[in-house]
Amino acid sequence: MTRKSVGVNASYFHADTLLSSIRRLSAMGMRRIELPGRATIDLSADDFELLRGVFQSEGLVCTSINAVSDLIPVNFGNLCAVQEKERRNAIDHMKKCVDIAHELGCHKVICDVGTTTEDLLPMDRQNELFLGAITEVLGYASKASVYVSLSIVPGRRWRAWDGYPPDKARVVERYVWPWHEWADEESLIAAMAASLGKQVNWAFDTAHAMVAAGTNKRSLVEAVTPYLNNGLSIVHLANHPGPYNVCWHRLLMHRSLQDGFYNQSDFSALLEHLSRNKFIGDVILNILEPEPLEESLRHSLAFECFTS
Repeated sequence: MTRKSVGVNASYFHADTLLSSIRRLSAMGMRRIELPGRATIDLSADDFELLRGVFQSEGLVCTSINAVSDLIPVNFGNLCAVQEKERRNAIDHMKKCVDIAHELGCHKVICDVGTTTEDLLPMDRQNELFLGAITEVLGYASKASVYVSLSIVPGRRWRAWDGYPPDKARVVERYVWPWHEWADEESLIAAMAASLGKQVNWAFDTAHAMVAAGTNKRSLVEAVTPYLNNGLSIVHLANHPGPYNVCWHRLLMHRSLQDGFYNQSDFSALLEHLSRNKFIGDVILNILEPEPLEESLRHSLAFECFTS
């Protein structure tokens, strides 16, 4: 895998405007750009035309529209909410992302599998609500020749636990009854695959793998396996804590890839495993740093398994 084949999320330079960040990434030689859903939708008509022009003039490729960070309850909706209005907000937001993908000649959007909002709502019911919402999105996307990739964020889906869960690191957000323990990736992927089959594919985020198993560190090769077995299309190389795990927030703030929980050997093993399994999807840097620097981004690209 060459460095030029690796993509990057356009919001890396988050203190800049979206267009300015893209131009800086392009000047560094990055050619494959993933766009954040909300920030792209919020562009004015004039700025959107400027964005299109930058992609065309600088030979950039839009790999995907990523709406995972957008779909937070109350803000832009929730694909498994009990409230119909909240589900509708999420469906409409995803349709806007599909429209943008279509206009930019990008054929992929990414969303999560919804967020649990009712403490005692059974997981089967959560999945039923999600499947109803995502089916409408899939129908809309298919008409635009856009594919949908699903991502699992630890802590967004949980089940109530009557009693203290055995692993404190898997407790979601708060420590009052009913305890919230997030669902494991394998069971969610199996449930989605059983209902949706090949209508969707999957996005794997190494930052999510960091917290998905609680205090037990899993190898990235082990963590990616259920995704590979069910149609992996995107791999996000990231090294930030998951959004709902306060334990990890205290221990690991956003750092470059080689300096965090996983190190270069972990990421190299993952990339070699993907190569052996003939993975042909996108590898995207999705790194969040308090003060993003070009030097730090180059450091995150300095893997021995990346050729120049």
